[in-house]
Amino acid sequence: MSTRSGTGLEVLSHTFESPELVRDWLAGEPEASRFYPGHPADLTSYRSPWKGADEGDPVDPAEQRSRREAVAESLTGGGAQRDSRLLEFVRDEGFVVTTGQQPGLLGGPLYVVYKALTAIALAERLQLRLGKPVLPVFWIGSEDHDWEEARTHTLLDQENELRRVELPADSSLSPSLYRRVPGDALSRAVEELLSHLPETEFSEPWAHLLRQSASSRSSHARSFEVILEGLLADRGLFLLTSHAPVLKASTSALLLRELEHSEESEAALEGRVRELSQAGFSSPVSILSGATNVFVAGREGRDRLLRTAEGFRARHSGEEWTLEELGNLAAAHPEALSPNVLLRPVVEAAFLPTLAYVGGPGEMAYLAQTAPLFSLHGLGRPMVHPRASLTLVEGKIGKVMEKYDLDLQTLARPHDEVANLLVREELPEEIRRAVGTLRGEVARGTKELAQAVATLDPTLSGVAQQVRSAAFTQLDEVEKKVRQALKRENAIALQQVAKAQRHFFPDGKPQERSQSIWYYLSRYGDDLLDELTQESREAVLPE
Repeated sequence: MSTRSGTGLEVLSHTFESPELVRDWLAGEPEASRFYPGHPADLTSYRSPWKGADEGDPVDPAEQRSRREAVAESLTGGGAQRDSRLLEFVRDEGFVVTTGQQPGLLGGPLYVVYKALTAIALAERLQLRLGKPVLPVFWIGSEDHDWEEARTHTLLDQENELRRVELPADSSLSPSLYRRVPGDALSRAVEELLSHLPETEFSEPWAHLLRQSASSRSSHARSFEVILEGLLADRGLFLLTSHAPVLKASTSALLLRELEHSEESEAALEGRVRELSQAGFSSPVSILSGATNVFVAGREGRDRLLRTAEGFRARHSGEEWTLEELGNLAAAHPEALSPNVLLRPVVEAAFLPTLAYVGGPGEMAYLAQTAPLFSLHGLGRPMVHPRASLTLVEGKIGKVMEKYDLDLQTLARPHDEVANLLVREELPEEIRRAVGTLRGEVARGTKELAQAVATLDPTLSGVAQQVRSAAFTQLDEVEKKVRQALKRENAIALQQVAKAQRHFFPDGKPQERSQSIWYYLSRYGDDLLDELTQESREAVLPE
């Protein structure tokens, strides 16, 4: 499906490439479906993981209210209706739809926005269908530590050239993304980004937001939070950082329980891997023998805890603790412990009354592995819902696709392969045929001329031969000029195709995974967000 805004920007909605497990599950295949708590199109699949009255279990209303109050205290964003929506969420036993990502420099790639907008759209739809408040919440993975991914931002500039804005490749920055980035590195990154963007009637508010995100007190995570709030809070998005104090205090007991039962967790996860394998599916997350699903903030930053005979050891620093010592550490510093990728959804669902998580293809695949951890901690699994997958097509690029009859699938191929489909090295058939016909006619005509003039004066037959040679020379020149025109046409075509590929597949990756939103916002303003919001609504649970 596609929509076109009044500015001429086309938004293409399509199905992203997914692992076989995800593809089969979304298609309703029974063998894959058994690894998920339901199907995104089925309303009955959306159930809170909190054990309570909605699932038929006894519940303490005061406890439920207290838990939701803790959630409300931890959330930022929400826009102008923030206070009233949080009040309704607590009072009326509301729920949330979540999505999330580790902080990306200057807001990260386009799919971050698509995730958030899908969560907003799904929360709206579930609230309407269930008659309960449902808040869209973006979980900012501020404790994650993939610094190489987090420190780089990619965009196309006004000349359609790919540009990268980067923070220093300093490993000392990586252990905790919520720590302050030293010096004015964020400000320099913002100014470099702005230097590559067009100045338009829409530019000023976005430039102000970006500069605001890079204040001297900003951490990487805080900068990301400010950008998302500025972009989407007025559309109803709430935000939660994974290092939020109330969240950390509320979930430290779960992390300690996970450590206490880490052998049981490992065995259960290995069993899940075997189940997936027997069903013909791969497991995205490998299970490391002897490792727990918990990280500790140690001497060398965020470090995986391994089991030892006496307790636990940090994988890189070698520091050791007993379970009791880790309990004391968590009591004094709740931020010291954090979950790995498989335990993170469990921690999230323990703190938030989550109906659904909006994820990309990789996330939806690894979430199939998490069922044993939810069971071990007494929680139901939230539904999983695919994020919208969109491609933005500017008018100038759409014309290139139309002119050369290209689609996204073709443009995703290597440039040399696409070039081979377009480049014409031989003369077009109609020209080759016309030149050949004319050569034959010239040959026949000059032969007849030579014979005719020879009856008058035999020496005149040479003149006829000169005419033939001159005509053939001129035809050779025509062919030469046609081939030159072909080369120019090919060069223009290849330049235009290369430009289209840079728009859709920068560095060979899909636009939504590599290109940022700032170029498009500078060109199209809020109209773009309106279009993306509408496309995200089309992608969620049917009305």
